Amino acid sequence: MFTMSSDDESSFYSDLQTEDGTFKFLVNGIWRVSDSGLTLGNVRPADANAPGFEFQACTTGEVDEAFHAARNAHKLWAKTPLHKRASLLHEVARLMRAHCEPMASALVTEIAKPQKDATTEVTRSADLIDYAAEEGVRSLGVGQLLTSDSWTGANRDKLCLVSKVPIGVVLCIPPFNYPINLCVSKIAPALIAGNAVVIKPPTQGTVAGLHAAECFRKALQKCGAPAGLVNVVTGRGSEIGDYLTTHPLANLVSFTGGDTGLQVAKKTGMVPLQMELGGKGT
Repeated sequence: MFTMSSDDESSFYSDLQTEDGTFKFLVNGIWRVSDSGLTLGNVRPADANAPGFEFQACTTGEVDEAFHAARNAHKLWAKTPLHKRASLLHEVARLMRAHCEPMASALVTEIAKPQKDATTEVTRSADLIDYAAEEGVRSLGVGQLLTSDSWTGANRDKLCLVSKVPIGVVLCIPPFNYPINLCVSKIAPALIAGNAVVIKPPTQGTVAGLHAAECFRKALQKCGAPAGLVNVVTGRGSEIGDYLTTHPLANLVSFTGGDTGLQVAKKTGMVPLQMELGGKGT
């Protein structure tokens, strides 16, 4: 098993691992070891697919816990002033920039991304979080007035205020090639809008995603936000993927990937979807 460096910078992320170096999963602000007693591993593509990191194989019961934590956190977060939501996201961005190196190193190990590109992915992800905070304040801070005679049979004797409200719990499924950037592009807009998230990172890219989640966790603690706003469950998509995407507490599924997205769309029923599929490859 490959382990992360134990230098001073990595101490920021010390809660992520067990004593033997296996990475934990995150529910309700607590890094945990799965009750399954099982772990999964990924590989190092740049080193002839030698063993990489090990992480938890979560159970369906632990997936349930993640969704319940997110739902409870959402109820409080939806009532939180918009400027406080934005302050939280700015703190996350600051932490990501300040503790970039271990996160970038995980990208190098898991998906063979060059060091320069890995560092750039982390820093521009922080930029994206800042952008989501500012754009959220701008767009969500504005309501719209409609007159009541916009509908047949009504007179212009009333004014209707239209405003945006959170949808609830967002399931975030990012791809392996940009496991941080295309993860925070789901989390940050969800949080600024008043939602909570459950994240299922890709097998190749899991540990980079867990590092990003720690920045969110520590920002939640500092800002006094509900601990269950950001939850991460790990495991193989073939084992818990369908359970996640069809979970009754998932109010929206945000997925980036390829053909798998078509299967997700078929199984989620009437749950709203936000998808980025294929590109040039499919």
